[in-house]
Amino acid sequence: MVILAKINHCFLSFWMDPIENINRLTALCGEHMGATWALYSYLDGSLLHSIGRWQTPPDLKAVGKPNGQICSDVIARGGNEVIVVRNLPETTYAQTDRTVIPYGLLTYVGCAVRRHGHYIGSLCVVYQQDFVPSEADRRLMGIIASAIGVQEERKKAEQEIRLAKEQAESALADLKQTQDQLVRTQKMASLGQLTAGIAHEIKNPLNFVNNFAETSVELIEELKEEIKSVRGQFNDEARENV
Repeated sequence: MVILAKINHCFLSFWMDPIENINRLTALCGEHMGATWALYSYLDGSLLHSIGRWQTPPDLKAVGKPNGQICSDVIARGGNEVIVVRNLPETTYAQTDRTVIPYGLLTYVGCAVRRHGHYIGSLCVVYQQDFVPSEADRRLMGIIASAIGVQEERKKAEQEIRLAKEQAESALADLKQTQDQLVRTQKMASLGQLTAGIAHEIKNPLNFVNNFAETSVELIEELKEEIKSVRGQFNDEARENV
């Protein structure tokens, strides 16, 4: 009853941040089961990330390759069964898991975590002594693993919402840029039409002036020729009278 009350209190005190809630759930599991430390890790692509940590060594890396790690094997196996590996130094994990020998671990107890029907993480508690979990311990770990799965779904939904928001903001910015370019294009087109109209209005009087000037030059030349002819005739008549 005490542990159920603790679980209920943990659920009621959840924060908006699913990662913080995962940390609380991990701590609850480790504390109740008297572990050396507790850890929740999830598989993302080719890396194993640890985001739920309780009493873990300060130098324990949060991100690493999953190959040969007990947690990654628990994820790959899936199911609701609680996996117990005792006498770790005598198993193959002594050579493949980066925590067994360096931290003197003897017992591993873990359970796979599911999100939307797929196993993506593992909740585990580890001990530097031999440990055999009771049925109550196994049930507790199953309940907490399921609760972490719910928080994983929340975390995934928030990521998708954030991504959709970023994509919408990017699309809106692109639309605004396109609208600005369209407005500039329309302004340039209107300016071109205005310029063409002004040029046409200026061109008509200029054509008139140009044509008038050419005609005037021709008339002046003809007038000069006529004056020259008249002067010639006048001079001829004057010589005859003399």
